[in-house]
Amino acid sequence: MSMGLNNLEPAKKKREDEITQELFSHIDEKQSLVFHAGAGAGKTYALIESLRHVIKENGKRLEKNNQQIMCITYTNVAAKNIKDKLGNSRLVAVSTIHERLWQLIEPYQDELLNVHREKLETEVQRQVSLLTEKNEKDKKVYRYYRELSGEDRQNFENAVWEHQDEFYQKYDADASTFKNFYKEYIPEYQSLMSSADDFKKLVGHIYTFRRYRQCLDRMEKAEQGYRKVRYDARYNQDRLYRMRISHDTLLEYSRILVARHPALQQIIIDKYPYIFIDEYQDTADNVVEIMAALDKRGKEIGHTAFIGYYGDSVQSIYEYGIGSHILKKHQGLKEVYKAFNRRSYEEIIAIANKIRLDGLQQESIYTDCKGGKAEYCAGDSFEEALEKCKGEWHCFLLKNEEVAKKTGISNIYNVFKEAPVYAGANYNQINTELLSNDREKLGKAASLLYRVLKLYTDIREAETPVDEILYGDITQYSRLDIKKLRYIKQQLKAIQGNTLDDVIKKMCECGDRGDADIKRIIEAVFDMEKVNYSYIVAFLVQALESNQAKEEDAEADLEDLDLSRVAQLLSIDMKEFERWFFYVERKWQDDIVYHTYHGTKGLEFENVLIVVEDGFGNKREDKVFLRKFLEDFDKLNEGVSMENYEKARNLLYVAVTRAIKNLRVIYVGESEKVKETLGEIFNE
Repeated sequence: MSMGLNNLEPAKKKREDEITQELFSHIDEKQSLVFHAGAGAGKTYALIESLRHVIKENGKRLEKNNQQIMCITYTNVAAKNIKDKLGNSRLVAVSTIHERLWQLIEPYQDELLNVHREKLETEVQRQVSLLTEKNEKDKKVYRYYRELSGEDRQNFENAVWEHQDEFYQKYDADASTFKNFYKEYIPEYQSLMSSADDFKKLVGHIYTFRRYRQCLDRMEKAEQGYRKVRYDARYNQDRLYRMRISHDTLLEYSRILVARHPALQQIIIDKYPYIFIDEYQDTADNVVEIMAALDKRGKEIGHTAFIGYYGDSVQSIYEYGIGSHILKKHQGLKEVYKAFNRRSYEEIIAIANKIRLDGLQQESIYTDCKGGKAEYCAGDSFEEALEKCKGEWHCFLLKNEEVAKKTGISNIYNVFKEAPVYAGANYNQINTELLSNDREKLGKAASLLYRVLKLYTDIREAETPVDEILYGDITQYSRLDIKKLRYIKQQLKAIQGNTLDDVIKKMCECGDRGDADIKRIIEAVFDMEKVNYSYIVAFLVQALESNQAKEEDAEADLEDLDLSRVAQLLSIDMKEFERWFFYVERKWQDDIVYHTYHGTKGLEFENVLIVVEDGFGNKREDKVFLRKFLEDFDKLNEGVSMENYEKARNLLYVAVTRAIKNLRVIYVGESEKVKETLGEIFNE
C-alpha cells in the first residue's frame, strides 16, 4: 500500500464489518448472492473472509462428509493469491473455471463422448453444406466441384486426401508451381485448378470433414486414442479430430452435460455445497447457466446449494463477460453492496465516482486518504505530459498501435493489424490475442509464437531448470536422468537466428536429428499434425488469413490469401520478438511502462497517465466511442440510458481506478466538448 492509506476510520470500518456480516448471514442461510463492489473496494478481501467464515462454521462437517468449498477465479495468478492468503486450506478448492470444470466432467467420459460425437457430426454437416450448397458468392472452383458426378467427386476427394503431405509441402509455393505439381496427381480435374487459392480453400474443407468422419469411425470402433475426450489448458485451440477441446468448447460441453444430467448436478452439489466466483462480471454466460442450474437443483433436492458472485459490473470490459446481465441469467440472487475504497486516495475516488454514473458511489475507508493528485492536463501534448512524469509511471493508451510503437513491437503488430482474421468487427481482438498478458487468451498465431519464444528464451537463461524445457506430456520424460536433461538443453541451445524464420528452421532441423526426446519437445511446441517448415508456414497463413478458422489449418477460408504477410512476419528480427515476449510476460524494464486500457485490468499502480483518444477499431461505432461517451456525458448524468455507452464508460472507469495516488489525463483529440467535459470532471 502507498504511504498514507493506513488509518481506518472507525465508523466506516464498523459499517464494512456489518456488510461482511450481511454476507455471512446470506451464506449461513444458503441464500445465493451477488456482491457488488467498486474498484479497490476489497472484493478479494470480502471473498476470502467469506471463505474463512464457511471454514470456521462448517469446516468440520465438510471434512467429515469429504466435501469442499469451490472457489473460481479469473486467472491462475488470482488463484495463487487466494491460496496463499488462505494458507492453502485443503477445504477450499481454488482454481480457474476451466480447470475446475474439467476436473468435474472428465470422469464422465461416456457422456463426454456423446457430446463430442454430436459436435463432430454437426461440424461434418457444416463442412459438407459449405461444399454442396449453392452460394452466389462462390468461386468457379466450387461450382466445378458440385458439377462432378458422385463417383468423380469421391475420386477427387480420395486423390487429395492421399497427398496431404505434398499439399502442405507445396502450400507456400507460387500459384504456377502449385498448379503444375497437382497436374501430376489429378490431371482429370484441372477445371478445379482455375484458382490456386480457391483450390486450397476447397481442399481445406475436404480435409476437415474427412478428419471428422475418420474420427467418428474410430470412436465407433473404440480405437486406441479415441476412447476419451481430452483438454489441455496450455493449448487454447480445438483439435476435435484428435479428441482435444479448447477453453470455449470445454465451457460448452460442461453446460450441456450439467443441463442434461440432473444426477451430475447433484454430484457437484454434494461435493461442493458452497461455490464462490471471483470477478463475476467476466464470467461467461455458459458458466452462469451452469451455476443457476446447480442453484435450482439444490433447492429441488432440499439441501440448498450456495452460489456467491463477487465483482463489479462496471468493470466488465470483455465481450464474453456476463456484466450487468447476471440477474437475468441467474434469477433470485440476493444483492449486497459495498461502497468503501481501500486502494486509492480521495482525489482519485472522486474522479472514478463521476465516471460510474450508477448508484454505487465510493468513499475511502481511511482517514489519511488526502494528498493524491488527479489532474486533466489541458493543452499539454503527449510529450509534454510525459516530461512531467518523474519516477515510474504507467501510461495507458487506447490504441493497440500506439502501445506497439512505444514498446518496440510495431513490425509484429502491423502484420497482425493487416491480417484478414482481424478485419472488421474482429479488429479489437488484436488486443486480447496479441497483446494479452494472459497466455491463455492469445490467438492461434500468437500462441504459437509465444511457445516458440518461451523455448527460445528458456534455453538461454541459466536459471531455467532443465526440466522446465520438457514440453508436452511430462510423463513421457520420466526415464530421463540429469545427464540426459543437460544434453537436451545443450542441443537446444544450437537454435540460433537473427529472424523468426531462422529460428523456426533451426527448431525443425533440431527436431529431425534423431533424438526422440528432443523431437518430442519440438513437436509439443508446435502442436501440429506435421512438424516441418512448410506445414508451419501453412499454419501461420491460415491463422492470419482466415476469419472463419475454428480448428485447424486446413479448415480456413483462404479467399483473400496473402503469403507475403507471413513472409513479413518471419523476417522480423528476433530481438523484437523477445520484446513482445517480455511484454506478454510483464517483465517491465523502463520507467515509463505502456499498456492498453484492456491490459490493465486487475492491476494497480502508484502513478498513472491516461491518454484519452476518440476511439479505436475499424467499426464505425467504435471510431469515436470514447468521444461520444464524453460528449453525451451531461445527458447521461441526467439519467439517459447507458446501454449504448457502457463499453466506453467501463473501459475508462477501469483505467482511472488503476491509480493509487497520482492520476494524469490528457486528451489528444479535437473535440471541444470532450475537453470541456474532462475539465468539468476534474474541476478544472
